[in-house]
Amino acid sequence: MLIIWKSIKSKQGVLHWMINQFRLLPIPKGTKWAILIVFFGNFLSIAIGKPNYPFYDVGMFRWSSNFSNPEKIVYRPKYYYKKNGEVKILDLRKEGFFFLAEHWGWGTTHEFTFSANYHNKGQKENFEYIQNKAKEIGIDTLWVGVHAVNYETQEVWFDSDICKAIQINKMESIHYGAIYIPEYQILACNEN
Repeated sequence: MLIIWKSIKSKQGVLHWMINQFRLLPIPKGTKWAILIVFFGNFLSIAIGKPNYPFYDVGMFRWSSNFSNPEKIVYRPKYYYKKNGEVKILDLRKEGFFFLAEHWGWGTTHEFTFSANYHNKGQKENFEYIQNKAKEIGIDTLWVGVHAVNYETQEVWFDSDICKAIQINKMESIHYGAIYIPEYQILACNEN
């Protein structure tokens, strides 16, 4: 604290150096005043600890949302395929990043995989594109299964039961809405 006080009092201190550098800036005087007003307004708001618009104001924190107790088990329908009798999950979100991608590598961008995994996952055209992309690498049939997490027991599992996936996909609590389930899966479920 003593060092900071000496720096403020001294003519060769950091504070005086910053003031001199600010004075030497090749910008109009009005702009310098605007910068000073914003700087001191933010400084004062932070010192008081209360945001005052337009200083130190972050609008996204202005209105808090009510506390909700989310479900302890969260279900996420995901596409999967079977290879050599083993279930392999096609995690679209990971496929957009080269070092995380298990199937497509450089073939997609993370903007597409984010959109396909969240906003457009219920569209048939989205599924058809993913299915064509999967066929290029030798995956002939995609199914929908359920990836689930139990937050109480911290258990994570994947259920490849196609009929259960259809039932869970109809739940309203599915994040970003239902995923598109192909017709052949619905027919296969009805046959059972």
